[in-house]
Amino acid sequence: MPKGARKGIFADGKRPRESAPVTSEIVSRDPTTITIVSGKGAGISEIGEVSLKQYVKCNLIYSNSEKIMLNYVGDVSYKSALSKIKQISGVVTYIDWYRGKFEMPYIDFQCINLHFCYSIVNFLEISGLHEATKARRLIVFRKLMKAIGVSESILPQNPYSV
Repeated sequence: MPKGARKGIFADGKRPRESAPVTSEIVSRDPTTITIVSGKGAGISEIGEVSLKQYVKCNLIYSNSEKIMLNYVGDVSYKSALSKIKQISGVVTYIDWYRGKFEMPYIDFQCINLHFCYSIVNFLEISGLHEATKARRLIVFRKLMKAIGVSESILPQNPYSV
């Protein structure tokens, strides 16, 4: 018995019902909190709130929260947004280390320079993390710094393999 048509070529000329594209919409009034409405297709939506309020002690993250929400978290599903917010904690750990190491009371956008950006490699080296974890943390750091407006020319390349 011959097999039926495959890969989108249908014998009767009809195509299967196409599902609605997955979309998400950001609704917000507070720059540190966004509400994400993610369309999962076929009229099903997922609604969730994502916040940067847990990073209130990190001036660099908190003062640039609107840029981070727009450019780093962006137009993603609720679960992806939660994951991205959680990844920021590794960068906050580095910022706290840098503040302590170089005795800085706070770090804001004006403090970001070549030394700050390349010191994360030193931090990752002494942290004792697995190489893949170091690579992911540096990727998050680069994306976060680009999101708040740091020039890519002063960001370190990733020397680690994923």
